[in-house]
Amino acid sequence: SFYELVGDVIESAGGTVVKFIGDSAFVVFPEEDARAGVSALRELKRQAEEHFATFGFQSELTIQAHVGRVTCAKVGTRTDKRLDVFGDAVNFTARLPHNGFVLSERLKEAITG
Repeated sequence: SFYELVGDVIESAGGTVVKFIGDSAFVVFPEEDARAGVSALRELKRQAEEHFATFGFQSELTIQAHVGRVTCAKVGTRTDKRLDVFGDAVNFTARLPHNGFVLSERLKEAITG
């Protein structure tokens, strides 16, 4: 049900769920939709925390978000190709602090400028 929630919130705002890794999700938005992406991430955090509370879990969804150039491609085996995203921006995002709701300085500039 968490995966469905992520998909509903992200896709309705114009984003794409690239993949899930356990209880984590990797999502992307077009750069021109950065402001909508940040709003969707805030809404996802709110809804996910409420969702987990209905099961008696006190859980905090952490968000790390950045804006930058990436390469998107379908990769995989001959019979199982899936969308993935690569680039320095992906690696930079993964190294952001893992607490609360973290936006890179570049993303903050993009949504306020």
